[in-house]
Amino acid sequence: MNIITVSSKISRRINNNAFYFMVNKVSINKNLRPLGIKKVDRYTTAHSKYFELGPPQKSSVNVDDHFMNIWSSYMKPVVSYQTHGDFMVTLRNGRIFCPNPNNIAVISEDNYVLDEVSFQWGNYELTDVRENLVFKVKGVPKPKKYKGRVFSLLSGWAAKNYYYHWVFETLPKLHILKRSGELDSVDYFLIPGMAFRYQREYLEHFGITADKIINEDEVHHIQADELMVTSHVKLFDHHPKWICDFLYESFTGKIKNEQPQKLIYIARGDAARSRRVVNEPQLVEMLKSLGFEICYLSSLSVKDQVALFNSARVIVGAHGGGLSNYVYCQPGTKVLEFYPDQYIRPIFLDVAEKRGLDYHYLVFPADGKAENTIQGEALGVVADIEAIRNTVKSLAA
Repeated sequence: MNIITVSSKISRRINNNAFYFMVNKVSINKNLRPLGIKKVDRYTTAHSKYFELGPPQKSSVNVDDHFMNIWSSYMKPVVSYQTHGDFMVTLRNGRIFCPNPNNIAVISEDNYVLDEVSFQWGNYELTDVRENLVFKVKGVPKPKKYKGRVFSLLSGWAAKNYYYHWVFETLPKLHILKRSGELDSVDYFLIPGMAFRYQREYLEHFGITADKIINEDEVHHIQADELMVTSHVKLFDHHPKWICDFLYESFTGKIKNEQPQKLIYIARGDAARSRRVVNEPQLVEMLKSLGFEICYLSSLSVKDQVALFNSARVIVGAHGGGLSNYVYCQPGTKVLEFYPDQYIRPIFLDVAEKRGLDYHYLVFPADGKAENTIQGEALGVVADIEAIRNTVKSLAA
């Protein structure tokens, strides 16, 4: 990381902190405070246009009884829920205000927060729209106004900072936009952040150039001639199959679909956010003896990560964001994911199932205790090397 990158991140953090202090401490622009809450109009009006692109349906995470019994209790698993369906709505003179990174208020021209397309995260879960901080802050700064059409890719704080959330919560909104037939009419894209190389690479893949980007890290309140927002694409660790199909088809089309042969281990030695494998050197030595290629994803471009996972016959890795790339595997690929016993959630099991992969898992001791998600994410895992050796031998046979 160079000094310019560090300086820009520090500057962004200072500016964000100043903004969050201001909206919580200074009472301004009272006329911009929302009057209340409305449901999204599911029909076209003089102020909005509604595109229904997929009907409401029941979504379920298919986990076996054993996984349910070991699932981390503080995760509050939602095995099944009723979706709103897939839709997009355009709002004349619509606004988006983010009083902090975990709150996104979509506001109509007549000054109401729209329920189904706003976002508020608290106590490790999506909360009721009435809990959105837009109703609690003292100050609402004037929005920066944009001519033309602005499409929102916002999906909460996690998408700013984590590969998994960017891939499965931000990018799929582009598919909804494409299905609406309005992709070519967009003038600007409002994005969660641009702190990481992969964010830029993914946007470039879809032809979204720098002159079309509005970075929410820099602009927390916008108003557009026409604001375009979508339904939430992923909630409660559920991955609709269309998301997995969209990602696979978008990125593997130019790869020669040869029979996958590689045996790969996704190493955690360069992980920026803990979840380390405590005894990884010993694990690497064993896997190398079985013909495994040791891969550090941070050194690879998005294109190279896609190609790597698409070429794999067997993949081994500790639970972590890099396994999002399961979505680029060919059907039938054998995957072995291992977890620390204090942090178990089936997000990549669900992705593997949607992609038709042969999924296996093991659970090993964590190097500490966890009572909530943040503590769990910080833990490392002590791999049982013999257990992995025995499992891998059967998978690679």
